[in-house]
Amino acid sequence: MRMTNDGHVGLRRLLPSLLLLAACGSAKAPGAATSGAAGTSGAAGTGGAAGASGAAGESGGAAGGAGATGVGGAAGTQGAAGDSGGAGTAGAPADGSAPDGGAGTDAGSYDGPNPEGGTVLPPYAGGIIDVINASNWNETTIHPFTARRMLVRDEGDPHLVLMDFARTTPLVWKTVADGTWARGIQLIGNNQVLAGRNDGYEVLDLTTGQIVKSVTSFPNTQSAYRMANGETMLTQSGTVLSFLDKTDRISHAISYPGFGYVRMARPTRNNTFLVPSDTKLFEGDSSGNILWTATGAEWAHIWEPLLMSDGNVLLATLFGSSLDVVDRNTHRVTKRFGTKTMPMAAKFHPNGFGEFQILPNGNFITSNWQGTGSEQGGSGIQIIEFDPTGAVAWFYQQDRNIFSSIEGVQVIDGMDPKFLHAQEISADSTWQPVVPTP
Repeated sequence: MRMTNDGHVGLRRLLPSLLLLAACGSAKAPGAATSGAAGTSGAAGTGGAAGASGAAGESGGAAGGAGATGVGGAAGTQGAAGDSGGAGTAGAPADGSAPDGGAGTDAGSYDGPNPEGGTVLPPYAGGIIDVINASNWNETTIHPFTARRMLVRDEGDPHLVLMDFARTTPLVWKTVADGTWARGIQLIGNNQVLAGRNDGYEVLDLTTGQIVKSVTSFPNTQSAYRMANGETMLTQSGTVLSFLDKTDRISHAISYPGFGYVRMARPTRNNTFLVPSDTKLFEGDSSGNILWTATGAEWAHIWEPLLMSDGNVLLATLFGSSLDVVDRNTHRVTKRFGTKTMPMAAKFHPNGFGEFQILPNGNFITSNWQGTGSEQGGSGIQIIEFDPTGAVAWFYQQDRNIFSSIEGVQVIDGMDPKFLHAQEISADSTWQPVVPTP
């Protein structure tokens, strides 16, 4: 079953499942069964997921594979997996090398080669290489929804969170992070996560969530990103991109005069930068020249742009509540994912599409921010995944006891945290490992 942009296909079948979403949190694919426990003969088809008491819920059972509640299921807090269910393993421990600003660890876990018993990933041959693609990453046999791991940024109640749906209790850790100006999530190697701050960035241990390093000397920072060459790029109000060396000193900077409001600039494989500025998107070069600008209907506080494999740009429009495709030649919007009038909008409550990710299978997963403050956890469905046709492929009904207003999401299935992962070395802006990590 699919939902389409016009809502006429599959909407009637989706309605019962959506109306029975668990208030305490569940991870689902459209077409989910409404019972939380997985039966021995299977409760739903292969596109199903955990039911009304499912993932992160209070009494749901664990969803299984194709013969149980389907690949879209996820673990509850008390149930058990059905006969053909079962979650992927946590993978092998990280290498324990000394982290960026802290001591080494030998207790980490990662999705390295063969993490869920599926296709063995290609060996790392050295250099900067692409190893994560549709042939070795999918959401059925290799990285199923039932074993999904994702980093989530909550802005309403400022925390960075690691979720693992293969666990009985999906919440792995929840760490207090910087407030409303904290943006950006990235695996940077040595089993560590980079997270932006309003005055720089911080580094967290992926296994424990402990903050091991804080850089706080750069006011007006809007987001942070670790480049494939090892520099840390800070997007700053102005609009200025500042590049920090390994000692966290500015090695060089790029200024784009005439633009103010900015959130998450991103480097491209063409050695340029895509920069969102309130109602305008532009591409700039390393000398500060503007190559082109674009505007779109309902753009407001636009958030993050990524260069797609076909040369078009995918843009999170925040208050436009959409991911918009901007044509590489005309710079006009040619397709929109989501929008405030998407099918079942009353249930999804599209409010603000922020930090998002292009997945290796061509899907797009986005946060759906619901507003500031700590009491937004019961509003909307705050993580939504679209397939390339615009249909909803999966969503996460947040646990209001864990989350308030989700602003960023990153699926880390298939990503080995021993390595820095970057987007500008990729042909499609998927996260790819930098080997060796600088």
